[in-house]
Amino acid sequence: MRLLHDSAAPAPQLDIFLIDFGTARSLHQDTNADAENKPNHTGTPLFMALSTLKHQPQGVLSDLESAFYVFLHWATHERLHWKHARFDPSFYAPEAVGMKWSAMTFEFEEKVLARIEDVKLREVAKRLQALFFPNNIYYKSVSALEFLQAINQV
Repeated sequence: MRLLHDSAAPAPQLDIFLIDFGTARSLHQDTNADAENKPNHTGTPLFMALSTLKHQPQGVLSDLESAFYVFLHWATHERLHWKHARFDPSFYAPEAVGMKWSAMTFEFEEKVLARIEDVKLREVAKRLQALFFPNNIYYKSVSALEFLQAINQV
């Protein structure tokens, strides 16, 4: 069975473990459901994919994007630019989306990279940002293999 984890959050270790599958669901669970019957978007808003914050369908890409934000949270020592944005998952949060979008595109050097002290982690962040936001465009076709290759080039 293929699962969507649906709730990325940081851990204090360097090892990565996927735990807390209480919000996980089958990737095909809501494929044919009408909008009123779809499950609520879940997870920690700070780490939600931009598409999730916009209440668009979730999938593998949104889990990978969430993992990217967890990595940035850890690499910046919890100093993400959008950390104090107003998040309310019950509605489209334009302030949070706008802050995250600008930090991941045109202001990436200033708002994210400048907060990462470790040179190797900064390089990983650059590679991941290039995967999800090439030429400052929100790319919706990143594979798990591409993600793993980007983080394993250390």
